[in-house]
Order: sequence, then C-alpha cells, then structure tokens
Amino acid sequence: MASEIRVDKINSLSGVGTVTLSPTGVDIAGITTAATLRATTGIVTSLTAGSLTSLGAVSGTTGTFSSSVSGTRGTFSEEVDIADKIIHTGDTDTAIRFPAADTITAETGGSERLRIDSNGNIGVNVTPTNYSNYVTLGLNDSTGSTIEGRVGGTLTGSFTVDSLVTVNAVTSIPIVFKTANTERIRIEPTGNLKVNNNLSVTGIATVGSAVTISESGVEASGIGVTCANINGGHIGGRRNMIINGDMTVAQRGSTISASSYTTAGYGLDRWRQRAINTDEADFVVTQESDVPTGSGFSRSLKIKTNTIENSLDSNEIFHVAQFIEAQNLQHLKNGTSSALPVTLSFWVKSYQTGTYVVNVYKSDNSARHITATYTISASNTWEFKTMTFPGDTSGGGINSDTGAGLQIYWLLATGTDYTGDDSTSWTNYTNGGFANGQTVNIMSSTNNYYYLTGVQLEIGTQATPFEHISFAENKRLCMRYFERIDNGYTTGVNNYYYFGPGYFEADNNLRGLIDYKEQKRATPTITFSAASTFNAINTSSMPAGTSIATQYINTVNTGYTLTTGSVTGRDGQGGLLVANNTDDAYVLVDAEL
Repeated sequence: MASEIRVDKINSLSGVGTVTLSPTGVDIAGITTAATLRATTGIVTSLTAGSLTSLGAVSGTTGTFSSSVSGTRGTFSEEVDIADKIIHTGDTDTAIRFPAADTITAETGGSERLRIDSNGNIGVNVTPTNYSNYVTLGLNDSTGSTIEGRVGGTLTGSFTVDSLVTVNAVTSIPIVFKTANTERIRIEPTGNLKVNNNLSVTGIATVGSAVTISESGVEASGIGVTCANINGGHIGGRRNMIINGDMTVAQRGSTISASSYTTAGYGLDRWRQRAINTDEADFVVTQESDVPTGSGFSRSLKIKTNTIENSLDSNEIFHVAQFIEAQNLQHLKNGTSSALPVTLSFWVKSYQTGTYVVNVYKSDNSARHITATYTISASNTWEFKTMTFPGDTSGGGINSDTGAGLQIYWLLATGTDYTGDDSTSWTNYTNGGFANGQTVNIMSSTNNYYYLTGVQLEIGTQATPFEHISFAENKRLCMRYFERIDNGYTTGVNNYYYFGPGYFEADNNLRGLIDYKEQKRATPTITFSAASTFNAINTSSMPAGTSIATQYINTVNTGYTLTTGSVTGRDGQGGLLVANNTDDAYVLVDAEL
C-alpha cells in the first residue's frame, strides 16, 4: 500500500516563506523564484505580483494583469479582455482602441485615423454617418474636406482628384450624370456625348485642330465646314414648311367676314378657317399690326367672334388651319422606320386663357393624327409656344403628289364628339381624338379673339428662330395656291391695266389669254370681277364688257371671252383685255388645297 506523510504546517524552509497546508488547499507565501508553477487538479485563482519576468509560457482561459506584462510571445486559447487599448511596443502613440461598445478604432501619432462603428460604417479621419439600411464609408483629408459614400446610395461632399479616375470601365456601360434625379449628361461606350438640355460654354470651345465655336459663331481656319445636318434636317434651303407664317400676304384683303366659313374659307393667304355645324356663331378674320414686341414681325392673323354660340352642341367645331402640299413633305420619311420628328413653334395671344389643342393630320393611305396641348396663361398677352411631334413610322406614308400631305389645325372651339380619345401619339384617326384636351370655346363671347403669327414647322426637336424671307418670295409661294390679278385701282390714277392679249372673233367678242405670275398647284377656279369693270380695246374703240367667260383653264393660264356692246368693223382684229379707268377690276385664280 502507498505511504503517507500527514503534517499541518511547514515553516522556515530555505528560499520558501511559509507553506500552509489546510483542508482547502496549499497556501504558499514569499516565493521569490519558481521554475514551474502548476496546479494539477485545480487552478491558480489569484496571482499578484508587481512584475512577472522570464516566464516561459502562461496558459489558461481568463486572467487579469493589473500592470505591465513583458515577454516575447504568448498564446491565449480564448478571449483576452482589454479595457481600452493595445499599444505598440516602444511607440505609445500608436494603438488599437475600444472606445465604446461595438466600436473599434486605430490610432497613429496619438490621433484616431480609422473607426468602425456598431453598424459597420467605416470612417477614415472622420466619424462615419449612420444611414438606415446603408453601410457608409467616410473619408476626410487634412483640410477638412469630406467625402461620404453609401453602399447602394449616393456620394456627398466635395473632393479633388489629382490622378486618374476610372468610372464604369466596362465597354457596354455608359457613364451618366444626374441632377434633381434627372439624367443631364451621358457618355456612351462609343464616346458619344449627349446633353439633355442647353449646352453653355463660357469662353471658347475648340473642336479638332482648326474649328472654334464661340458665342459669336463658328470659325473654321484653313478647312471647309462639313455638316451632316442642321437640327436634324437638311442643310440648305427653307427650314419652315409653313407658308406665310408671318401673316404678311393677304391677297383677299385685310378684313374677311367669316360668316361664309360654315363650310371652309380662306382669309389671309394659306390660312383656312372652318366652322362645322355652328348654327349661331360667325367670325371676322383680319390682318393686324399687333405683334409681339421685338420679334421681327409686322403682321398677325386675328379671329374675333362676331356672333356668339355659348352652348356648344356635341358636333360643333371651329378651327384655323394650314394644309401643306404632299410632295413638299417627302423629306419627313413618313411611314418608314426613319421617320423624322418635327417641331412646331408660334406666337399666340388670346383674350381667353386656358388649354388649346393643335392637331397634325395625315389623310394619305390611312388617316392618322397626333395632338398636343398648349396653355395660354395670361389674357391679352403674346406668348411663345413650341411643341415637338415624333415621326410617324406607320400608316403608309405621304404620297408624292399635289394633294394635302399634312394638315395642321389650331382648335378654337370643340364639342364633345371631338374629345375623349387619346391622340397624344400617332394613331389612326378618330373624331374623338381630334381635339382631345381642348377646354376653350372662343365662340362664347364677343370679347373673345385669337391672334397668331410667327408660325414655323421644321424638322428636328428644337425650335429655331423664325425663318424670315422676303415679302416677294413669300407672296410668290402663296400664289402657287391663290393669285389675285388686278390693276391695283387708285382713284384719280390712270388704271388701264392690261390683263392679256386677244383677238376679236366677232365685232363684240374679244378672246384671249391671261397668264398667271406663278404656275398653280392644280387646275384653278377662275373668278372675274363684274364684266363691266373690263374693256375690250383696239385701235379705234374701247367698249365696256357686258359678260365674261373662261375657256381652256390650266395651271399656267386661262382663256377668256369678253362680250361687249354692239361694235362693228373689228372682226379678226387684235385686241387687249384692260381694266376700265373707274373700277377695281380683278381676276381670282384659286388652286388652294
């Protein structure tokens, strides 16, 4: 059997203080050195010393050091509890700290450089901002400028980049810049730059090696200027597809009663008014000198309600319009995938404020239309309006002929039959979409009027300044559709105007030709003033006409026969058709669309 030595206390051993043996364990006091301190079946519950040096290994689970611990290496199998910081040996201003719950920082030079907070936000030289549902990264330079980024969010602050920044370095992804959450600038993978508004350059913008774009214009040094298009349209020629958009030509007169417009009628050249089913209202159309100040215009079209129709029937409508000849519209590429957009711009003034409608209508192949609304905000005030219509890729296109290719309508009053269908994009024609959105009834009061001038229709999505042309050219364009041939009668002036040559097929019948100043769109309708305003003249007599008739009407001239009172001795002689000296003689040649 094993031997045992049982004692209560061992005292005064060399090198040992006091060793006390008790039922609870062994208490040792006054140890100065120990090669190994070990408990085989328990633990050392408390070890207090000013300094522990030259230890081999300290192992265990938890422990507290109240002063410094020095050595070369140690291993803790579980957590090490540190109250505040871990300091680099010999470099007391470099540390890892735990300044608050769930927060860790790193210091250099005695200052905090990096912080990770309880939400996972990271701050470099700055305390990061906490955003709900976002992890943030905040950066701060030595000047105090801060950059803050939210993962999945936005970048705030200001910063300066002294080196290369690569954004979306993927060939298939564009770079997009936004303000107010709206795209403003886009750089496409191909290098194309798109600006979603006006581009303003302060100073000089240089393009290539010899092209300078400045506020005063474009200068090209040593090279020609090559341009694919202007505003998406053709480079040369007329931009404006509207004729007499400045309202300067009025061959029918400056005041036209609109009572005849229950079907359709023209006032100023190329401008057509029509009232449908308006059994009460009528209008007066005039050419006015009231124009927007500083616009460069001298005339406007005015429509004024003469007799009211306050309560509109569902089938009543009134509008002013211009019809554009089809063969002049082929460059629009209508009905193809390449159909071009057009922009309509105009100046308008009305007594009645509210929402008005413009309708663009195409009748060729399949009837199609599109509408846009505009608002007159202030009564009796000139306002500039612009609207863009996309190209119509469907519907079979516009025929290349002398018929109406597009019809542009400015709606002034509409019954409910013409509202209710969506026509804000190109669609097959319906009555209900013709004036959808119109709220104004210009026929409701004799105070109501409507002014229009500076009308321009052009290719592209941008309204350019009005294309002013000479009065002579403007009138010539108008005369393709309507021409008034007259003597310009003035009281007291010799007005024996020569209309055309002829011959006497009988003593009192003068036959001849009247040439038009401009070839007509189609075979026109000819209207003469009273026969008595004309004379048939030869070398011996000049009797007044009693009747006049037309023959052989075509697009360049018309034949006529003027019958006069009984005259003898003129059969077979040459003669002339002239205006008498007291009346306003005229010939109207009408080939309007």
